[in-house]
Amino acid sequence: MLRRAGRASRCERPGLFSPNGAVHGGLVMACADHTMAIALIYGLDPGTMPATAPLNTDFLRPAFPPLTFQAVVDRCGRTMGFLTIIVRDRNGNMAAKCHGTMPIDGSSRFLSDAAP
Repeated sequence: MLRRAGRASRCERPGLFSPNGAVHGGLVMACADHTMAIALIYGLDPGTMPATAPLNTDFLRPAFPPLTFQAVVDRCGRTMGFLTIIVRDRNGNMAAKCHGTMPIDGSSRFLSDAAP
């Protein structure tokens, strides 16, 4: 089993913040989901597209930008990938921890089947 890891950083624009100045939790999860897919896709067969099944997030503290998303592929088999995403705030503190599962099989998950 090959463990892959990656890191992404994103500066948020005004309007996407909670009243306390932190990035909205829904946006944190969306960015974590995107980072998760990128981390997994590089180890898959060409043209295969993973999809998110469950994505669970523990919000540990306000996520003050800029944020860093660290992805680790914990396990990847023929049909499922399991990942962990650590979200760090501007001070490097862990703001959220996400766990996700991505199915990587089935004809609906191939790029060639996607509509233009």
